[in-house]
Amino acid sequence: MSETQGKGAVIMMDALGFKEYARGKPANQILEFMEAAFELAETYVPETVTVTFLSDTVIFASCGAEAADFQSAVDSIENVCTAAAKFLYAMADLSQSRTTSSSDVLNFRGALSYGEVAIRKTFLVGAAINEAAALHETADGAFIFAGPSVIQLLASIASEGGTANPRRKEITPPSLRALLRNYDVPLADGKSFETLVLNPLSIISGKSKREAEKWIENSMSAFRSSDLRVMIKATNTERFLEQMLDKVFS
Repeated sequence: MSETQGKGAVIMMDALGFKEYARGKPANQILEFMEAAFELAETYVPETVTVTFLSDTVIFASCGAEAADFQSAVDSIENVCTAAAKFLYAMADLSQSRTTSSSDVLNFRGALSYGEVAIRKTFLVGAAINEAAALHETADGAFIFAGPSVIQLLASIASEGGTANPRRKEITPPSLRALLRNYDVPLADGKSFETLVLNPLSIISGKSKREAEKWIENSMSAFRSSDLRVMIKATNTERFLEQMLDKVFS
């Protein structure tokens, strides 16, 4: 996709603990790892989604017509969420890839937004990019959460369907209910935000619960530091993933 603009969805996320991962490693090893991550991301990106990397920051963006309707809005959110969920799930197994020598695992935190997006080659601008950029480092753990623009959009869709003043748990369209789950996200400033969060276990169709549990164990191995701030992030992330596991296999 060389150039497009309109209304669309954006997920911006960055790797937790990337500085610790990179410390002491030669530049070529870091580049090999990130190249493998980029190739992995591209594997899960449909034609309607653009993926861009800047160091440890990853952006998935999808935009449609200039005057997008509700269905195209939901489709663009579903497209970026599906691509990101598959990428997040596969990242925990990247150490098994033949294209990289790294045995490290990285977790990501970020934000999902919706609004104006303009994409030209690898350049992305617009209100959706601005919101995602402002929010993507605010969660206190590995959460990809929906920002205000997405919540307002989905509430508008629910209201169009006849639900007056829809509650948060009632606003998620059927096609997004597995991908986006209600959760009270802990924030780095000590507050929390009740919103929708991307469930990386939503794409494990056909896998056993034990395989999902092993993935969680592998993902949690990324939190290696004894620093209190890292341990808090680990606790928050593990609590979230265990709840998502219960929802998927309940």
